Amino acid sequence: METKTVELNRLGTEKIGKLLLKMSVPMMISMLVLALYNIVDTLFVAKISEEATSALTIAFPFQMLISSIAVGTSVGISSLISRRLGEQNQQAADNAATVGVLLLVISGALVSLIYFFLAKTILQPFSTDEVELNHAVDYLRICGSMSLFVMISVGTEKIIQGTGNAVKPMIIQLAGAITNIVFDPILIFGYGFFPKMGVAGAAVATVAGQAVSMVLGLLFLLCDKKKKVTLNFREISLRGTVVRDIYDVGAPSILMQSIASFVTMGIYAIINAFLVAALKAKCVLGIYFKIQSFIFMPVFGLNSGSLPIMAYNYGARRKDRFIATLKLSLLWALIIMLTGLALFQIFPKQILSMFESVGKDPETLAIGVRALRTISLCFPFAAVGIILVGSFNAVGKGIFALIVSGARQVVVILPAAFILAKFFDAPAQSATYIWWAYPIAELMGLVLSITLFLVVKKRYLDKLNNTDSVELK
Repeated sequence: METKTVELNRLGTEKIGKLLLKMSVPMMISMLVLALYNIVDTLFVAKISEEATSALTIAFPFQMLISSIAVGTSVGISSLISRRLGEQNQQAADNAATVGVLLLVISGALVSLIYFFLAKTILQPFSTDEVELNHAVDYLRICGSMSLFVMISVGTEKIIQGTGNAVKPMIIQLAGAITNIVFDPILIFGYGFFPKMGVAGAAVATVAGQAVSMVLGLLFLLCDKKKKVTLNFREISLRGTVVRDIYDVGAPSILMQSIASFVTMGIYAIINAFLVAALKAKCVLGIYFKIQSFIFMPVFGLNSGSLPIMAYNYGARRKDRFIATLKLSLLWALIIMLTGLALFQIFPKQILSMFESVGKDPETLAIGVRALRTISLCFPFAAVGIILVGSFNAVGKGIFALIVSGARQVVVILPAAFILAKFFDAPAQSATYIWWAYPIAELMGLVLSITLFLVVKKRYLDKLNNTDSVELK
């Protein structure tokens, strides 16, 4: 117990700048690898056929729903563990980890059953092509029926992260992503003694990567002599508010990430309904999402790294370190996003030309240049919003994060996109104004985030103990 306390004290004593680097950089690296995987995976599947590529497109939102449950629940677990460790309550932290893993196992089992038996029923409304539908069903059934792997891998990663260790979560993610990337071409095209599996091979490669991450995460969590939380299913306690505390942060996070999938589908529907160049506009937007992940993922990594520090110091009643971490995270997030903004404004043609089908079509390239330059205006607004949402989760107020995400994506972006496409783009028969829905939505989200943070500061942070000095270097 004493060893655990000494090691965890660095979240409450180490210089903020140094600590934030240690916690965030590994997460940034692992998330950049995941962003790279998204592009590589698409390139491999695109070599099969157009139907195969579109099959992954219609399966993607349902696959992301699995990740939403895994990540959202795990964020709730991680936040609760960090707060209990900050309160020096080791037993409660151990129980939070144990109950959290049990919840992930139950969630994984339920999702696996649904996707295995209902994959075709779920996907059928989104496809009119039999070949496309069959590819999508094969992919989703394999990935969905093995949901337990991603649930446990993400859960162990976030539990370890919640104790203040950022290197091991990075190793867990890297191992899974590298396994996925290596086996994608082998299983899709049938190299060596492996059979040619096509789209199903891409799904098996994905599941293999998740399985590797799960095994590695469990080894770190169960076998490490220096572990800071212990799973103890024999003495598990469901009394009190542990499940509620997990989902106070976890449920809003699940809903937030789920909303993003449905909003993307809504934007595609609006493009289909009102734009003559719908196919080109959707192509551009899909490519934008993949490219922008290289800008957003480091900020998400920064947010993941700062969350345990803020949550620990909130539990330890250290307002000074909480605010110092928040300020430094905001500064670094703005630097990253402003760099991305400059790249998208200055080099949109060069960025888009990396994708052969876009670079060879002047009309698609023109639409893409407008899209990148317009949508990227939202980057600085998003930087502040992402970090402030992390501060809400750190104090256990995930509902505020849900309010911001819901207002930004549902209340603002879809109506804005509808109005801009119908009344401004349609007469011109081009995709020019619809892209402004993103900066408008992020600006509204920024205003709401700042407003809610002022509420959090007054109700929760101002009631913590204050100390006069904190090192930011």
